[in-house]
Amino acid sequence: MTTQLKPPLWALILGVIGICVGAFGMLAGAQDLAMPYVLAIQKDAAARISASLEEPSNPESAPAVAAPKSEWSGIMQALLASPHWFPRYSMGMAILRMALGLACILASLALISVRPGADFHFMLALGLSAARNLTAVGMGVAAGTLFSYWAVASGIFGFFLDSVLVMSCMISNRSAYESL
Repeated sequence: MTTQLKPPLWALILGVIGICVGAFGMLAGAQDLAMPYVLAIQKDAAARISASLEEPSNPESAPAVAAPKSEWSGIMQALLASPHWFPRYSMGMAILRMALGLACILASLALISVRPGADFHFMLALGLSAARNLTAVGMGVAAGTLFSYWAVASGIFGFFLDSVLVMSCMISNRSAYESL
């Protein structure tokens, strides 16, 4: 008969939070994966709305000279414009976010199961996630598009959350996770 070690209270709490954070990371990664497609749909919708606002309702009363683009059209195009690298970057970061979310879930399960070295893997997964979040903040600001501000906001929130979890694990008594 084998005896399963009972996880310390701090490990149980951090493990459950880590599972929630990992699941949210995977969901946010799926949302990020769809971002280039959503951006294309929004650009098409803005172009159609702009065209409908600029076209006269009665074609016979159309002026001979084309009217300049409306101010709304220019604002929407500026908000939806993105650098050429943003769609590929968004897809790559989404895949990385989903992989790190899965790693966080697995490390959290190992932490709850009191596996040797689980504390290190937990801190490693969250540390890499924090680094990814800081990169997302920087690249989101560099892109400057309307949809990149999601990356900035979630990156800031994720960085602080990951940092708090790593620091909480670091200051805890991790003797139960030493090699047997």
